[in-house]
Amino acid sequence: MNNRNVEIRYAVRPISKEIFAMYDNREKKKGDTVLNPNKIHRMLTPMMYSRISGGKITPQKVSVQYFKPESVKTNAGADVGSMSTGPLGSDWAQDYAFGFFVMLHKDNLADAYIFYLFEDEKQMVDTFKEMTTNNALFYALKFQ
Repeated sequence: MNNRNVEIRYAVRPISKEIFAMYDNREKKKGDTVLNPNKIHRMLTPMMYSRISGGKITPQKVSVQYFKPESVKTNAGADVGSMSTGPLGSDWAQDYAFGFFVMLHKDNLADAYIFYLFEDEKQMVDTFKEMTTNNALFYALKFQ
C-alpha cells in the first residue's frame, strides 16, 4: 500500500503430530477442559486479539465473526476462518491504533493469523475496501 501507513503481519502456528499425541495421551479427568488441537483457535483467537489491544478489550468482549465454511474453503483452503476488528495498544503494534484480524484454520495442519494494522479506525475503513479488491494482497495466504 504505497503512500499509506498500513502494515500486514502474519503468524502461523503449526499443529504437529506431537501436539495431537500429547492431547490423546494426557491424563483425562472429570471436567477436563483441554481442547482438541483443531479447536484451540477458538480460545486463542480472542485471547491474542485482547493481548495486542493492550488490555483495551477483554477476551470475552472480542467480537469474532466466522466466515461461511464454503467461502473460507474456496478462498483460503481453510476449514474455519474468522475476522475481528479492534483497538491496538501493545508494544507489538506501537505505530498503529486499530487493526483488522483474520484467523484461518486448516484441520490437522495449522492456524494462521493475519493482522492488518492501521493508524486509526477511519484509515482502516477508507483503505480496506481497496485492499480487499486486490486478490494478490487479500488472499496472499492460502492453505494448499
